[in-house]
Amino acid sequence: MDDDEILLDVIGAMLEGMGYEAEFAQDGKQALEKYALAQQDGAPFDAVIMDLIIPAGMGGREAMEQLRAIDPQARVIVSSGYSNNSVMADYESYGFSDVIAKPYRFSDLSKKLRQVLRNRLPTRSSQPEDGNKQAPPICGKETNLWTGNE
Repeated sequence: MDDDEILLDVIGAMLEGMGYEAEFAQDGKQALEKYALAQQDGAPFDAVIMDLIIPAGMGGREAMEQLRAIDPQARVIVSSGYSNNSVMADYESYGFSDVIAKPYRFSDLSKKLRQVLRNRLPTRSSQPEDGNKQAPPICGKETNLWTGNE
């Protein structure tokens, strides 16, 4: 989830390069709707990356509070360019699984995702007819996983 479309495009390409499928949201409200729909469809997301501050909509902190009501076990990484924000400093107290500061590199994002997904079986991944496993999808933002105006 992120409101910066260019960043979403970049993150989407990064995630695709890591082998993940992704869905994107522009703000917390849209992310919550997509998350709930995926659960209803029996294909819940394995992880979510949320931008902390969305000036024109619901940001990550508020969305996280509501997401915990939907799924207390949700794996959510908070992302921001404001590293001095109290949520970034104490992310677990706000219900987040991990944190990644913007801007971040491919290797940083990959490491965080592996840490968050560790010991959790993929729920949306599929095994194509050729037997090659695909990485689980991630719910991020409109382009996925995040860097931007924060």
